[in-house]
Amino acid sequence: MIKKIGIYPNLRKEVVVKQLEHIVTLVKEAGLVPYLPEDVAAKYECQSYVPGNEESLRQVDVFMSLGGDGTLLRMADLLVRINMPAFGVNFGHLGFLAEVETHELPSALKMIGQDFYTVENRSMLKTMVLQNGKEINKAHALNDIVVSKAKISKMAHYFIEVNGKQAASIAADGIIVATATGSTAYSLSAGGPLVHPDVDAMVITPICPHSISNRPLVIPMDSMVEISTERDREQLILQADGKILGPIEDDCVVKIIKSNYKMQLLRVTTEDYYDNLQEKLMR
Repeated sequence: MIKKIGIYPNLRKEVVVKQLEHIVTLVKEAGLVPYLPEDVAAKYECQSYVPGNEESLRQVDVFMSLGGDGTLLRMADLLVRINMPAFGVNFGHLGFLAEVETHELPSALKMIGQDFYTVENRSMLKTMVLQNGKEINKAHALNDIVVSKAKISKMAHYFIEVNGKQAASIAADGIIVATATGSTAYSLSAGGPLVHPDVDAMVITPICPHSISNRPLVIPMDSMVEISTERDREQLILQADGKILGPIEDDCVVKIIKSNYKMQLLRVTTEDYYDNLQEKLMR
C-alpha cells in the first residue's frame, strides 16, 4: 500500500512554485506523507529525500513529478535503477507522460490512498558509444535517443544498420530512435508515427531528411540499431531524453538496444489511451 509520496517539482516553473504549498496540503489531506528534495523540504514542513541517492529515494513508495514531460523524464532517470513507480502532474503544454491535470490531482491522490491504480511497465532504450570496439559512453532513455549535428543548419550522412544489416543511408539533420512511449515526442514532431505503448517497438525517424523517400521505420524492440556517419564531417552530438551526453567522434559508432530497465508508470486516470491522445493533440 502506498503511504509515502516523493514530490519532484520543477522549481523553474513559476506556477509550480506558487502551487507547491497547496499540493503538499492535498497530499496530506489524502492521508499520505509528502517528501520533497532536501533543499526545500524544511520550508514546506515535509520529510526530505536526496535526489541521486538511491538509499534516500527508497524511503518513499511512489514519486510524483510537477511540471511537464521533461520533468518526468528527469525524474525517471533518477528512479529507473531502483524500480520505483512514478506519475506526473502536468504543468506543461501537452503532457503525454505527465497525464494528470492539476484539477484532477485531488481525486488522483485519493485513488492512490485507496489503492485504486494500475502500473504500466514501459520499455526503455540503452545507447552505447563505441570507439574502436570500446565503450566510451552509455545511457538509458524512456523516450528517445537522438544523433544530430551540433550545428543544425548543416546536414550529415548517416548509415543505419539493424541487426548487422544495412537498413538505410540518409542525408539529414539527425536521426531519432524512439520507444513507443517516445513516439508522441520529438519523433512525432519530425513526422514519425504514433505507436501504442503496448506495442514493443522502436521507431527510427530521420530529422529533416534531404530526400522525401526517407521515411520512418518501425522495428521490433529487441533489434540492435547501429548508427555511423561519414568521416571528416562536422561535429555530431548524442542525446538521451533531451540530455546531451557529449560529442560523437569520427571513428565512433552509436549502438542502440532494448534496455534491461523498465519504467513503472502509475496510472491513476480512467481515461482511455485514444481519448487521451485526441485531447492532447487538439491542444
